[in-house]
Amino acid sequence: MEDAEVDIRGIVALLRRQLGLIVVVFVVVLGVALVVTLALPQRYTATALVIVDTTAKNLLDPEGSVVSAAGDTARVTSEVEIILSPAILAQVVDAMGLRWDPEFGSSGTLMDPVWRWLHIGPSSAEEPLSRVLGRFRNALSVERRGQTYVIAIAVESQDARKSAELANAMADAYVGQQVQSKISSIAASQAVLDARISNARATLLAAEQALGRFLAEEANAGQTRDDLSVERLTRLSELEQSVGLARSQHSTLLARSSELGMQADLQIADSRIVSRALPNHAPSFPNRRMILAMAGLAGLGLGIALAFLREHFIGGITTEGQAVSVLRLPVIAEIPRQRGLAGNEAMSVADSVMTVPLSPYSEAVRRMKAGIDRHLSQRMAGSTADGRGTVIVFSSSVPLEGKTTLALSLARSYALAGRKTLMIDCDLRAPSVHRHLGSDPRYGLLDYLTGLRRLPA
Repeated sequence: MEDAEVDIRGIVALLRRQLGLIVVVFVVVLGVALVVTLALPQRYTATALVIVDTTAKNLLDPEGSVVSAAGDTARVTSEVEIILSPAILAQVVDAMGLRWDPEFGSSGTLMDPVWRWLHIGPSSAEEPLSRVLGRFRNALSVERRGQTYVIAIAVESQDARKSAELANAMADAYVGQQVQSKISSIAASQAVLDARISNARATLLAAEQALGRFLAEEANAGQTRDDLSVERLTRLSELEQSVGLARSQHSTLLARSSELGMQADLQIADSRIVSRALPNHAPSFPNRRMILAMAGLAGLGLGIALAFLREHFIGGITTEGQAVSVLRLPVIAEIPRQRGLAGNEAMSVADSVMTVPLSPYSEAVRRMKAGIDRHLSQRMAGSTADGRGTVIVFSSSVPLEGKTTLALSLARSYALAGRKTLMIDCDLRAPSVHRHLGSDPRYGLLDYLTGLRRLPA
């Protein structure tokens, strides 16, 4: 539990030390995401709902409708593919004039004449349509709603009204295609039936002519039906039966032809529009809230990752563990960062050892003093150099790291403990101890080192 607690504290301390970097990265990423979302063109989505009726309708025989439960899933899936077919897409493209629409229309490229001259790709008449169909197909979404018979036709466009118009046009084209498909099927059946009616009419005419010739021959011979022989009566009966069968077949075909004509006028689609698309003035893209939320999370994660990278690989020694690992020396104490760096503010920090002895800074200085004393006692154990003073040097690699403030604080801590303490400012270029003490000395260390001044005996 202690190790886990130390790790948590270390992570929190790391985040506090690198808070500036984390905030900068977070703000930059969030700002870039905001600029991108503002620059992206807004797109709107409108949806029309179509329901597929899987029963086979026949208006001339309403009670004869057949329900196909086994192939419902395949039927609805097939209808989705039919809606996405190039035929219906091309119909909507032509009906809505999308070839000349700025959003979907194809203006061609500079390389088009070269490709046509090299006979590469489709012809010039087909190429613009294929491009428009591709763009329109990318803006179109057709999917089945769950396990229902409802198909959602959604169109995305830069204009809210246009998206609704295109979605409704797709629904109308799909429903109209179903009716037209039935009418075309009936027309094909009608063509076959007309050919059979012509043959039946010719057969009936031939049978009637044969019967007429037979009756004319018998009439010229002065024969009546009662005077005919058995053979001639059999022949007459055969001719009459042929005429009857031909007339019956012809009448049946005529009735079927009339029925097909009525069916062609009464055809309805197997699907119907249950909800027409309405303009949706709330843009579906870009979703700024989601993008900014994701950018915020990404910026926070990137900032924390860079903080750990800077802490462990770029930012030098920042923790006790790093110091021990790199320097191979024990760490006596950790001094908390203080606000004051120079002038009166730095002086107040050094004075806190006396004025605020229970502050975290004063406690850290006392821990440092105790650590030094413990180390010196272990080092001097068994030594005969009793009575000699101990020299403690404070140094740093760059200015304004707090060495003067810390040295003065430690000197005062030793003085408060009753130890004779001498503090020497060895910074020959920019001495600052006198400013912390509020004094204005006439001579410095260099004067004594060069012999210009001598220490009193």
